[in-house]
Amino acid sequence: MYLPPVTQEDLTIIMDTLEEQYHTELDKTLGQAVVDLSGGYVQYLQLALIRLKDEVKKPKNPQDLSMLLSHDEQIIFQSEELFESLTKAEKDVLICVQRGDRITQDQRKTAEYLWNTGIVVDRKGKTHLFSPLFTEYVKTISSAEHVNKEFTKKEHLLFTFLKNHENELCERESIIEAVWPENQELGVSDWAIDRLIARLRTKLKDHQSPLQIVTVVTRGYKLTKV
Repeated sequence: MYLPPVTQEDLTIIMDTLEEQYHTELDKTLGQAVVDLSGGYVQYLQLALIRLKDEVKKPKNPQDLSMLLSHDEQIIFQSEELFESLTKAEKDVLICVQRGDRITQDQRKTAEYLWNTGIVVDRKGKTHLFSPLFTEYVKTISSAEHVNKEFTKKEHLLFTFLKNHENELCERESIIEAVWPENQELGVSDWAIDRLIARLRTKLKDHQSPLQIVTVVTRGYKLTKV
């Protein structure tokens, strides 16, 4: 379910609360940059502060912050989940908006959900996506960038956990503890777990691994020999 963006004023209030909760203190410039990058999306704000809490070397400026967060795996998952919740027509319009293409009246009518929910906004005579972080994600979709076949951090954590419990049932709760220890208090959606499993399956196959991930319906997953 997508929750429409909140105002910058409300997001700033939420941020003050989360900074205290996560013991993350940012200077005024970086704090405002986090708010701007989140685009009113509280999930981005939470994930950004969690990432910064554990970051030993904090970004020095908004540009470095944008680079750090746009490549954060959890934020990418959040963007992907939002993108995949939309219809094909809505996705096509998002890509057009990101590219700066002219949006026809028919496209706008077909994808009016995007405007109604604030995923797409009209501002100063131009049409934008609600968040720079989401814009960066859509940009990777529209440019069809080469997919990296090496394990990401989360994929590596998942594989290591499954390998350490080879031939054993690994329940979803245990996977969350092993792969998302920083996010237990926020919760991790079933969709995010399933997508990570799907990515790891694809890479194991690409690497011609003798291992496979078996789904145990409603319970979890098991790593076994092919």
